[in-house]
Amino acid sequence: MKRNGLCSGAAGEVMKKWRSYLAEHPVDYHGDVDSMLELLYHFFTEYEPVENEELRRQFAELEHQLMSSLGETGDSCRETVESLMTIVSSVCAECERAAFMEGVKVGVRLILELTEDQSP
Repeated sequence: MKRNGLCSGAAGEVMKKWRSYLAEHPVDYHGDVDSMLELLYHFFTEYEPVENEELRRQFAELEHQLMSSLGETGDSCRETVESLMTIVSSVCAECERAAFMEGVKVGVRLILELTEDQSP
């Protein structure tokens, strides 16, 4: 029997059923994402929050350093620091998202290579 990746025999039938099911019940991307990869990341972050005590401590230190560096006090200083912290948080989130998606792609590529038909 010629092997076609993971989809030989019964597995091939299962894949046909999944394709049929997905054709009848399209994936709801929630309007925020453009691909299944982004949707995976969305659900990953929803159920695996990255915020922890160490991260909070580091952000508090960054905020303290920014306040000290500006040498100002009051509401205008607080607004400036909050604006900068928002930018830093956005950059961190984008880096995490990109790393997650690249990691999934590497995993998929590994599976494809491991299940490739090696017969001559």
